[in-house]
Amino acid sequence: MRSATVISICISGLVVLIAGVASGLAGWMMWALALNGFMGQQRAVETSQIVYIVLAAVSVILCAALSILTVYLLSGKRNWNAAGSAVLSIVVFGVTTGVLHTICVVISAIVAGQMRTNK
Repeated sequence: MRSATVISICISGLVVLIAGVASGLAGWMMWALALNGFMGQQRAVETSQIVYIVLAAVSVILCAALSILTVYLLSGKRNWNAAGSAVLSIVVFGVTTGVLHTICVVISAIVAGQMRTNK
């Protein structure tokens, strides 16, 4: 494998991981705003928070791994330009991570809504 491919794989994985953490923090703020009306529903809020954190962590790890795999397949196996395949992978999986974190917020809000005791 070429050294440019190895460098592109490392950079792609690292950038998607950093973007995923930043998106996860922004999603956590969305989660806090979504559960603003759950005063006195501590069990529902805590369960919802655990659901969000687990789903967000899984989505970040999954997107970073898929980003690395994409660069490996495009640059290492199909001999694409290493920088071009890294940029493509970063853009696609950075956006995917943000979308998945928004979906995680919705799922965790649904969980909290189902656990609400005073409907």
